[in-house]
Amino acid sequence: MKKDHSNILLILVAAFLWGIGDFFSKIGVTAIGPWSASFIRSAFFLPIVLVYVLYDRDFDFSFDSASIYPMLAGLFIGLGIILSRLSLSIYEVSLVKPIQRLSILITVILSVVFLGEEIDKVKVVGVGLAVAAFFFLYPLGSEILHFTVGHLYLLGLILALGLSTVFLRLGILKKGVDFTRFFRAVMQTAIIFSTVIFLYGLVGLSITLNLDIIYPALNGIFGAVAFILFCRGLENVGASRAKPMMVLATITTVTLGVILLNENLFLSKMIGILLASLALILLSTETA
Repeated sequence: MKKDHSNILLILVAAFLWGIGDFFSKIGVTAIGPWSASFIRSAFFLPIVLVYVLYDRDFDFSFDSASIYPMLAGLFIGLGIILSRLSLSIYEVSLVKPIQRLSILITVILSVVFLGEEIDKVKVVGVGLAVAAFFFLYPLGSEILHFTVGHLYLLGLILALGLSTVFLRLGILKKGVDFTRFFRAVMQTAIIFSTVIFLYGLVGLSITLNLDIIYPALNGIFGAVAFILFCRGLENVGASRAKPMMVLATITTVTLGVILLNENLFLSKMIGILLASLALILLSTETA
């Protein structure tokens, strides 16, 4: 029981740190653009993860058929980030954010069906509340009703993010935490770097050495630490439970926006925070 509590705490701390990172991401995207921000974030994310994994740790580089899982996790999270940027070029954040969180349902369903994870009624309610919370925190606009190519981006985003967590869990179970951390981070960064350079080239990124790059850099730093902790927690907490608990990240981002950026705290956001808090309580509670 104590071990379960410590792993849940790792997931919650990871979600909180991810929320802080997303707050800096929001500022960075506005300041230097989404693709430049993604490039800078990845440039800070990868070295931190690699140094942590390689420094004074018993890391086994042996490859077998199960080695594909961490790489697939990195591939899909990389695709998810790219599709998120493409979606944001068409839609507002208020539409993309709740839609991408539907990936929770993909992760839960696949984890139960293919990984054999058990989910009781309390956790089902917790997952439902977590998903509902996103739509209150980021109310949808009418543009979702008008079909465009952006809908394909959103669909791909949902599937990619949902699959990435399932493959991350599989990689941890089959190859261990450090192997999975290493190759998921490498693959994710390779996908993002190659895509950004292909689309814009290094010159086209227009990255200037000013204080604005600190925001995506901080996003990368917080994201790396969060990822390291999340992988450790995911080792013993099922993906069907850990993924919905990421709602704490959104609560953190929204709260920081209200406090530090003077964003409006609408009734819908307050309801969303309440639902998300209830979801966290249910998902964190051990049931007999």
